[in-house]
Amino acid sequence: MVSRSLEKMMLVAVGLTTAVLVGAPVLLYAIVTMDSAAQVRQAETLADTIHNATGKVDTGNASEVTFEVVVPKYTNVTALGNTLTVVYRRENTEPIIWSETYGHNIVMLAGPSFAPGAFYVQVKHVADVIEIRFSFTT
Repeated sequence: MVSRSLEKMMLVAVGLTTAVLVGAPVLLYAIVTMDSAAQVRQAETLADTIHNATGKVDTGNASEVTFEVVVPKYTNVTALGNTLTVVYRRENTEPIIWSETYGHNIVMLAGPSFAPGAFYVQVKHVADVIEIRFSFTT
């Protein structure tokens, strides 16, 4: 015969085991989701900032704009002709794309597609072309 206190301890142990088995994956999923949301916000900030700067240079409101941004993981910045595109794509998800077309062709002199991190970005109008240069901050 099992004593009442031992029976209660066994019920508590089963309850705690169930909570851990169910709760741990849910907690890990929540952490990954929050991390993804933060990276999407960083990618959106990057896209807004680079498109605003490129727009100023494209319209002639500035000949050069320099700023600092953080490029999160899974983010790529590309230029093709006069279209500038920022893409955030985490594995097994649909990409989030911020793309703008400008009046001048755009040339990426260096881009952050190789690694995430903090960058200085220079957007400059040179010989009827918009040049965008990324350089690591030190």
